[in-house]
Amino acid sequence: LNMKLLTYLSLKCPAKDVIKGYPLQLQVEELVVNESEVNSTFIIDLLPNIDWSALVLAATAVGLVDIPQIFDNNLLSDLEFIKAMYCLLIDTVILKGVLICPETGRTFPIENGIPNMILPEKDV
Repeated sequence: LNMKLLTYLSLKCPAKDVIKGYPLQLQVEELVVNESEVNSTFIIDLLPNIDWSALVLAATAVGLVDIPQIFDNNLLSDLEFIKAMYCLLIDTVILKGVLICPETGRTFPIENGIPNMILPEKDV
């Protein structure tokens, strides 16, 4: 079980004193890209439904800086773009790093591909 960037897009700070807690900042120390066969249909269906600003944040954290800042449906007809997004969201695995709550600055470590989002009981 490893944290893919698609998983990252669904995480938010679980602390009770946090209003939104999303998107978490991502600091990557170690990652791996496990290339797999691209499922174009999955990505084409997924992309219009994700928080694009969070995707841009994740892409930047892993060193992909030339991603469009604003989503455009015309991108869905670009096969190279679809392949790149599949690689980013599905094949890229964060092995070690830190997630940071944008509101409180709380940190959540990622070790061996697993984000630890557990808080002390008083904070939940």
